[in-house]
Amino acid sequence: MTTQVPKLNFTPDTWCQLNYMCKRASTEIGCFAITHPDDRLFVTDLWFPKQECTAATVEFDDESIAEEIDRLSDTHPMDECFRIWIHTHPGDSPNPSGTDEETFSKVLGHFDWAVMAILAKGGKSYARIKHDAPAGITEGKIEYNIPMGMYTDGYEEWDQILEDKVSKRTFQATTKTYPAGGLYGDWDRYYTTKGKLK
Repeated sequence: MTTQVPKLNFTPDTWCQLNYMCKRASTEIGCFAITHPDDRLFVTDLWFPKQECTAATVEFDDESIAEEIDRLSDTHPMDECFRIWIHTHPGDSPNPSGTDEETFSKVLGHFDWAVMAILAKGGKSYARIKHDAPAGITEGKIEYNIPMGMYTDGYEEWDQILEDKVSKRTFQATTKTYPAGGLYGDWDRYYTTKGKLK
């Protein structure tokens, strides 16, 4: 008997938003899915907490997540808005990194089921569902069911989300001078005097 692979479904506008923001961002970006009450794998909207991102990481602001969940709780139970974590990769590979796996475990590991979904800028996608069962935690790949049609509105709003919610982490460049003895100081002198470099 063939086991049916679960499918992660998107509305056309939500799929378009995810692709558009993935291509506009120079870093990874992350969000959570809001799903249909009758189908927990049917994504009808996305919400973006404030986050600090690099080309390889997304770090969510905990206070922003709490505020967004509180705002959404009036209209959506937790099952509908905090079970599917979606993020992008700025390259061609959608495969999860070690950091992705750590985040998935840390942020959603306490739920009885959760999904990690990744869209790469090159167009490839990855998704995996984790759920607790009597025999232990089981995991399996999910297929994407790509919606047909084009969405032609909302771009300004999506650009505003990128501006308001996503900040790029920058690293402070530092300069350091080294003594005349060389880059490694005493080690340079040791090997030179022992005749191992000259």
